[in-house]
Amino acid sequence: MTTRTPDPAAPFFDVADPAFSVTSAEVRRAREAGWYARTSYGLAVLRYDQVSRLIRHPALRQGSRLWPAHHGITSGPFADWWASWVLNLEDEAHQRMRRLLSPAFSRRIVEALRPRFGDLAGELADSFAGAGRCEFMADFAEPYAARVIAILLGIAEDEWRTIAAESAAVGLAMGVRIREHLPRIETALAALYDYADTVIAARRRDPRDDLVTSLVKSQADDGGLTAAELRDALVLLIFGGHRRRAGGRRRLRHHRDRAAGSLRLRRRYSLLPRALRGAGRHGHGPDRAGRQAG
Repeated sequence: MTTRTPDPAAPFFDVADPAFSVTSAEVRRAREAGWYARTSYGLAVLRYDQVSRLIRHPALRQGSRLWPAHHGITSGPFADWWASWVLNLEDEAHQRMRRLLSPAFSRRIVEALRPRFGDLAGELADSFAGAGRCEFMADFAEPYAARVIAILLGIAEDEWRTIAAESAAVGLAMGVRIREHLPRIETALAALYDYADTVIAARRRDPRDDLVTSLVKSQADDGGLTAAELRDALVLLIFGGHRRRAGGRRRLRHHRDRAAGSLRLRRRYSLLPRALRGAGRHGHGPDRAGRQAG
């Protein structure tokens, strides 16, 4: 097999620079000039056609799997939790976890909670409707995201501030200063495990028709979730659910003044649920995805 080295004339992105942005003019210019750029983490593929082919290539694996190891983190609570992610598992291990986790997200369970989520959006909107203005992230996005996760998992809603804070701290792991932040990340991770343990124990005592009970029951099946896998999965749900929903709300804030519909949204709070669903769908994935050879 022929191995080619990157063209030294290709643009170089310092992705560790806090000022770097994948939406910058620098990236747009590089995309117009060629399909890739160089970075300290490998090649950055910039065009849709090449990304579409590479992301499905059988010789490439999920790139995030070795993210902690890239920063010298190969053991400890965070490294173990990261390795447990269904996204970071390969082949049969990945398929098994998907098979075990999918029933907990049945349409029946989620649809039953839809009215409560709508009521929550209205409740938060009412809290600042009289003033006619708000700080969107603080007054809506963060409490909505954290309280939805609390409702979904059966955690007391008044714990939302702690959930949001600890999830944000774990989110520091997504940055290039992960090693510097590791003590804070692992402290927050321990707090989320405490939430998971409390919910698991409650469902074992008092089963409900909900997501967590479905996962707890799967432990009784042959080849079901182990105790460690159940804990890991719930922590990922708390963290990932909050992170994704808050990200959708940030996109809504970013686009709120860019369409005529935004004026209707500010005047008619009944439109909030529809806007929130749209924000969640718009650009719902990360702004980058990694693949690794070998």
